[in-house]
Amino acid sequence: MMTRFPTLVLLSVLFLGFGCSQAPEEKADKADYHFKLASNFFTDKNPQTAIKELYTALEYNPGHAKAHHLLGFIYFGRRDMRRALDHMRKAVAIDPDYDTAVANLGNLYLAMEDWGTAVEYFRRLLDKPLYKTPYLAHNNLGWALYNLNRYDEARRHYDMAIFLNPKMCLAHNNSGRLYAHTGDTKKALEHFDKAVELCPNYAEPHYFLGRIHAALSAPKQAREHYARCAKIAPDAPYGRRCSEAL
Repeated sequence: MMTRFPTLVLLSVLFLGFGCSQAPEEKADKADYHFKLASNFFTDKNPQTAIKELYTALEYNPGHAKAHHLLGFIYFGRRDMRRALDHMRKAVAIDPDYDTAVANLGNLYLAMEDWGTAVEYFRRLLDKPLYKTPYLAHNNLGWALYNLNRYDEARRHYDMAIFLNPKMCLAHNNSGRLYAHTGDTKKALEHFDKAVELCPNYAEPHYFLGRIHAALSAPKQAREHYARCAKIAPDAPYGRRCSEAL
């Protein structure tokens, strides 16, 4: 009897272990449940609790692409680029067709001023004929190319963004910046004017309009744009520049 006892204990432990293990489907369900909780907390502007729920989701399913993406997005907002990059990369590696994650990873590289890597991700989106918001990818790709001094390519992508979404004031503003930088003042004015027509409370194009009119010896128009910019965004970088210019 004594010689068999250790074997019986071992079998009992094994039995209990198998009884407590969770099926993959159950773990996946729990991961989804905690991800949904995290999404709700994030929507309710409680990111710290959202982070806790996301890590719980990843304990149940380390391959949960949406949990990695949302974690990366939250860390991106906190300017914790190292963690943001880690989780965004994992989301895209797990699900290469997760377009939102691909776009935000590209945006993260833009924020990090890694223009060349950003280009790769926006081109990847534009290679998909059914991508839902190609005008955003064209605009962001244009911005990366502009910062790489590839102006003709950048211009083509800004033009395409505007063609696909004529009311996209950001693309008009970015086109204005490109034309101003390359010395085409007339085209720059056209795009900046269109940007403020479409989005009157957009400070940045008012700042550049102020600069152009000042250079053209039109101080009245320059002051009008600087004053408008300073009023719209007094605490933002362009608002402060406009206040200084006044």
